[in-house]
Amino acid sequence: MILVRAAILSVGTADVFKRHPISPMKLPAHQISLFSGYCDLKQDLALGESNPALARQIRIYQLGFSSSSTTPLDSGVTMASPDSQTIELDREYLNTITVQGREYQKYSIDHRTYFGPVDEEEAQQLEDQQQLFHRIFDNRLIFPPIRRLKRILDCGHGSASWAVDVAEQNPDCEVIGVDIAPHMSPDDMPDNLWLQVDDLNRRFTFPANHFDLVHSRLLATGINRSRWPSYLRDIVRCEFSRAG
Repeated sequence: MILVRAAILSVGTADVFKRHPISPMKLPAHQISLFSGYCDLKQDLALGESNPALARQIRIYQLGFSSSSTTPLDSGVTMASPDSQTIELDREYLNTITVQGREYQKYSIDHRTYFGPVDEEEAQQLEDQQQLFHRIFDNRLIFPPIRRLKRILDCGHGSASWAVDVAEQNPDCEVIGVDIAPHMSPDDMPDNLWLQVDDLNRRFTFPANHFDLVHSRLLATGINRSRWPSYLRDIVRCEFSRAG
């Protein structure tokens, strides 16, 4: 998996990520630019002067692993700054196509992964949907309440509305969101929220019992039929089982 921040912020504590190998990317290695050691982001940021929205979407913080393989770059690296081991998100994930006035992620369409739009209209629709769930469930985000939450995974975060709300309500908890499309990621996020770009149709690489909660909602259009059995097994495997 590849970790993407919506803005250039301090990564903070990353011990958890050092134990999480990135799943192999089925893309040519030359398509991913890897900056060795501690890189200077100033040149990379120059691209964003004319397109800030694009600039915030291509910030990828790879924590100790090469995206073209699962070979560790530096098993002893401590991620105290986003400058270390930074790579640029392959632009193939950012390319969009327009159909009848709506924008779609070209990668998802070409790979038959997801067929929903990824534009501002869809982001607003997902935000309205989250507000509707708030009203229906009396502002409860997690069922049933779990004490001492340390780590949460949100599968298919979309516009990250749920992930942002959970992160804000649980500031001491690490929240990770995974989605194939980074286009609807918010500009501002809580410091304890990280968003990853990956295809949920691939097997999870998180360790067993890694999360206190795995959230998966309304993903019927994003998970292939043949993937569902292993997808559910992956969720059960990486979610910590609490007695009672």
